[in-house]
Amino acid sequence: MQCQNGRLRAPCYSKQVLALLNEACHVAKYEGVELKLLAELERAYKVMTLTAANNSSMAQDIKLERRTEIDAICGFIVARAKKHGINVPENELLWQQIKRKERA
Repeated sequence: MQCQNGRLRAPCYSKQVLALLNEACHVAKYEGVELKLLAELERAYKVMTLTAANNSSMAQDIKLERRTEIDAICGFIVARAKKHGINVPENELLWQQIKRKERA
């Protein structure tokens, strides 16, 4: 199933987008990187808007049986969170969901 990036702006995804970015900002703080949640949300929604008609690159990778960039995104956040003893359930869940699709 292809998903256009603009679809991620739908209200049904807002809670997940907020949670993923909140976790990422929290981990970044422990890594010595100051990210402002509001600025990161604005950046994410800007990218979703600018690339609204594009199909998700991860969905395309799954369809073509290629590795996705999920390890470099959510996987990285999960690994850094573990280093600091931080729980990042949304990033962990999304990472595992995509990894299952890669293996299928």
